[in-house]
Parts: sequence; C-alpha cells; structure tokens
Amino acid sequence: MVTREFVTSEAFDAFIARPENESRRFELIDGEIIEKAMPNDEHGSVASTITALFFIYLREHPELRGRTTVEGRYRPTDNQLNQRLPDVTVILGGRSLVRSSAANFVPDICVEIKSPSERLKDLRRKAAFYLAHGAHALRWWCCPPSG
Repeated sequence: MVTREFVTSEAFDAFIARPENESRRFELIDGEIIEKAMPNDEHGSVASTITALFFIYLREHPELRGRTTVEGRYRPTDNQLNQRLPDVTVILGGRSLVRSSAANFVPDICVEIKSPSERLKDLRRKAAFYLAHGAHALRWWCCPPSG
C-alpha cells in the first residue's frame, strides 16, 4: 500500500521560493505539486485579449470596483492543500492587492485557457474546484490546434 504525503501551503511556498524554481510555474492541487507548462505565444495572445476585454468592461462599470489579473496565485480560505493559478481572473468589490504569497480567496471569475496538451477532464476538475470555492463564473477558451 502506497501512502501519499500531502504538501501543505506553507511547504509549497518554501518549494516555489527555491532558486531553482524561480522561472518555473507550479500549482498546489489537493496537496500535490504540479508544474504548469510555460505559455506559448498563442496562449499569451488569448490571455491578453480576454484580460483587455474585462479591463475595458470594468473601466466602464466602476461601481463594480473590479480588477483583472493574469496568473495570480489563489488559495481558498482555510484550505492548506491548494494554491491555483488561473490564467485570467476578475476580482470584484475592491479587495486589496496581495503582494506576497497566495491571495486567501478564489476570484469571482476564473478563466482557464485550454492548451493543446490539456485534457478537458482536467479543465472540468478545475472548473468544479473554482465554483465550489466561491467563483461565480468560469469560462474555457480553447485554443485551436496549431498548423
């Protein structure tokens, strides 16, 4: 019988702070450290377009007191086994910017951009996680196959 050892948020913060991990991207998913693929040009273009559209909308609706982020790190309140990096997020209500470690909440809107190597099953799990922890909406933007 194999016993799985879970990594806590505190140990994860120490792991990603190591010099050898400085230019790498990781998520903590249910106590397991998962390395995220580096985004390509297409991914960056889709993320910046989505971010720009949200930014324009939020600027036109200041009453929402919202902001956008790209690949911010989020941990649900009182959850020590998860730190997620949604591709694009919208945070409403004037929450303060978190400058160190993971923000202790899940954004109101989370966007995951499907890369060609990602499985829809994994994106569905992410969607379920975000929605279960307070996100109000989640959209997937599927990048067409290159070629």
